[in-house]
Amino acid sequence: MGRRTTAVVLAIGVLAWCGASAFGQRVASLGAERLTLAPGESVALRLESHGPEGVRGIAWEEAGAEWVFVRDSHSQRNHASAPVEADSKTLRVSPARAGVTMVGVDLARRVEVMGSEAFGRLMERVGKGLNEMETGPGKAPPRDQEAPHRDAEAPVRVLRVQSACALVRAGSAATDVAVSKSGLATEIRALMDPTALLLPSDMAVRVYADGSAVAGATVIATHAASGEERRTTADDKGIAPVRLDRTGVWRVEFHHAAPSRDGGADWVVYTCVLTFEATRAEEGAR
Repeated sequence: MGRRTTAVVLAIGVLAWCGASAFGQRVASLGAERLTLAPGESVALRLESHGPEGVRGIAWEEAGAEWVFVRDSHSQRNHASAPVEADSKTLRVSPARAGVTMVGVDLARRVEVMGSEAFGRLMERVGKGLNEMETGPGKAPPRDQEAPHRDAEAPVRVLRVQSACALVRAGSAATDVAVSKSGLATEIRALMDPTALLLPSDMAVRVYADGSAVAGATVIATHAASGEERRTTADDKGIAPVRLDRTGVWRVEFHHAAPSRDGGADWVVYTCVLTFEATRAEEGAR
């Protein structure tokens, strides 16, 4: 599989929550009104960012998409940049084969300079409190010494590593594409095909950052139409259960924060969002 060189972009200034850069502290996903198609149909995927003020579509070039792939049961097409339509926001996918087509994107790595409030809100998604971020995991001070003081108003430099993936189903054919490892920089791998599950059901996912499973990561599942959100925690192998109890489009996201080993940032935050549509439900289920 073709991959790309990593670019790191420095966002200048302290960013507001909605973000003066392409994202600020927002979360990127691949979105569509529906992801289940009849044979011969196509879907227009949008790159979306999510924040407290809602969802907005953004141009792929603005987001810095640096690796995009489209995979079906027989082939994978890799692109150094998104092959979007003239509106710069639409990636049209026309499945060539029945079953699941996986679409994935790695965004350019960016160092974002955040104020403490914005950083705290991002940590809410990570599942950590600011008190845990003072010294970082494994960085507690020696016994009988105080933790180093961090100015609550001081900006924090955060290296954002973001990926997004969508599963598009055409027809009812069974394939293993939905459960294959994508190779994205940060990844949610479904361990069962969520587009074929009979609801209500639990699915399992495994979460990765730079190829390694992340133990204890917070996993958040959101039903797109209702906005209902639920959280769970990955086990020591990076595996987490996700409860699907209604049909429609779902977004499953995970975040992982770690102290940066590079002097250009204080923290690294990995984020991935997996989007799919569940359509099968037992009689009487929603």
